[in-house]
Amino acid sequence: MERMNEEPNRFPKSVPTFTDLAPDRWNRRSEVLIGAFRKTLLGALLDAHAGELPADLLMGALNEAEALASLTPFPELFLPALAEEKISGVRSWLNRQRQIRNQEVSLAA
Repeated sequence: MERMNEEPNRFPKSVPTFTDLAPDRWNRRSEVLIGAFRKTLLGALLDAHAGELPADLLMGALNEAEALASLTPFPELFLPALAEEKISGVRSWLNRQRQIRNQEVSLAA
């Protein structure tokens, strides 16, 4: 006879997360190649957007992109797209801040 008070188990006991999908270890050669790839990519993005975006906001966006990419099974594959998306978000935020400042100046005048 089934107990009425027990709630049926709807979820498996261990649900995999994104961090479970990431590789546990890389060999030394892979680590060096991946590090060089990231350094080259991040350097290129910094150079490309250096004049238009403040360096601290740009580095923050790139750090966030790298952190998100590291949660995927293939971080090198996702890093470029995530970095561009984060940079685009910073650019949009800065444009909105400029609009707000311009509105405040025109209202104060």
